[in-house]
Amino acid sequence: RYTPDAQVFTWLYRIAANHCLNFIRDRKNQPLAQALPQDAAFDTPVHGCQFDRLEHEERAQAVRQAIDRLPKRQRMALLLLRFEGMSYRDIAQVLGCSVGAVESLVARGMASLKEYLAAYKEQ
Repeated sequence: RYTPDAQVFTWLYRIAANHCLNFIRDRKNQPLAQALPQDAAFDTPVHGCQFDRLEHEERAQAVRQAIDRLPKRQRMALLLLRFEGMSYRDIAQVLGCSVGAVESLVARGMASLKEYLAAYKEQ
């Protein structure tokens, strides 16, 4: 439901977020890592060298898999913050929670990502 004190932008994001959550829920057997587009911004090779490109693709895949392992709300908060560039206030409106809750979701999500990616970093 749209409330006049909220921005139309966040209301539309909530609709889009719900649609995405329904899509993910309906495709439970397919991890989010496979659902993300392969040409996402973090997939662009940093250097022209073939080895660098392969290494970059491997890192991008590890990040996708780590993101896929996060709980739904942490994943959404991180994706909205890092890839959509939304503010904590806007994310709070989209997720229907407080700004403090968003800060907590992002902090826990980042901590989990660091833990998941630590094994990759050691390789």
